[in-house]
Amino acid sequence: MIIGKLPSPWMIDQFVATYLSKRDELIKRSTPEVDFIENVLKLGPGRKILDLGCGEGRHSIELARRGYIVKGIDISPTLIDAARDRAARLGVPVEFEVADIREYAVDEEYDAILLMFVVLGDSGNEDDDFKILRNSFKSLRKGGKILASFLNASRQLVRGNQKFNIETSTITWSADIDIGKIKHHLTQPVRLYFPSEARMLMKCCGFEVLSLFGDPFSSDKPVERSIKPDDLEFLILGQKPEE
Repeated sequence: MIIGKLPSPWMIDQFVATYLSKRDELIKRSTPEVDFIENVLKLGPGRKILDLGCGEGRHSIELARRGYIVKGIDISPTLIDAARDRAARLGVPVEFEVADIREYAVDEEYDAILLMFVVLGDSGNEDDDFKILRNSFKSLRKGGKILASFLNASRQLVRGNQKFNIETSTITWSADIDIGKIKHHLTQPVRLYFPSEARMLMKCCGFEVLSLFGDPFSSDKPVERSIKPDDLEFLILGQKPEE
């Protein structure tokens, strides 16, 4: 067995295949989740949305189906291929691109940006999250909005998780993956955030913080509510200042 740190699980076909095996279940959740996203962003059809860390594109495709102009970015070629195939089958116009969102930025092009479901925190390094948010700030038009999700560090304290590193706010998960004929035991830290530090991170990256939401996707019908200590994640709605 080879032991090592996971470079990115999304670059390993075996990991991505496991994720895609649950795709149908995830797609079923897309409609109510996009209902929530639309209600929070309050944008009209025809507006431009950038979906960072879009995965297999379930939010991108549903938003494009509703009349938005959407671009999805992900580091995984396999996931982007799956997103393109599904969009083509459905006849929904969406642009997808393989790119590292830590490096991706354009000049004031988008009306809204999404960072959903463990995109922030995925590398275990808050410096990467800072880069992603600063690039998002650059890519938004003045007055544009960002909806970002964060894994909730408070939950680990409430549940007494002894594996939670309180000094780094990380949890390290591991996986045994067969690559060729060799079994690899790989580990990956994931960065969690307390709501107050996530708010500060957003402000440090230039955003005005408009609202915080407790985990809206923990129920079949997502609703706006305050954060509970035991929430798996929370969302922050931010805005690039008009001036």
